[in-house]
Amino acid sequence: MSLEDAWLMYFSGDLEGAERIANAVYRRTQNSQTRARAAFLLGLIAGRRGRNEEAVEMLREAERLGLRTPQLYLALARLLYKLNRLEGALRAVREARKLESSEEDGFVDTDVLVLEAKILIKMGRRGEARQIIERLVRMALADDEVLRLAEELSV
Repeated sequence: MSLEDAWLMYFSGDLEGAERIANAVYRRTQNSQTRARAAFLLGLIAGRRGRNEEAVEMLREAERLGLRTPQLYLALARLLYKLNRLEGALRAVREARKLESSEEDGFVDTDVLVLEAKILIKMGRRGEARQIIERLVRMALADDEVLRLAEELSV
């Protein structure tokens, strides 16, 4: 079985099977790109199973092995936010935003911006959070969560 099979299992909800295969791939391969993708998947699985510290370790391992994707940094930011490691969460979410905006279409996922605003609010940096929320409102990307944050910040 391959890492692609593990991803299919992950997306179908078979976390145990996905973890078993991803662990095997991670342990047996010498290719750093494949190891990085396996570590990323293992981090996502650990996070979904509530093993947040392990998830952070595996996502950092994927980064150390050279994986640089918005999805990696968004997953890392979400976990660090959950663990109340706000400085690390902010660095990770900003890296996700930077990588997303450097992609061909220049589009930044609203999830990234909303998470960044939530982190900033929790850090007491309301002015910076307000700027992000105002941007989302101007771009007509304000969903219920954005509107709730805007109300909280009195934007």
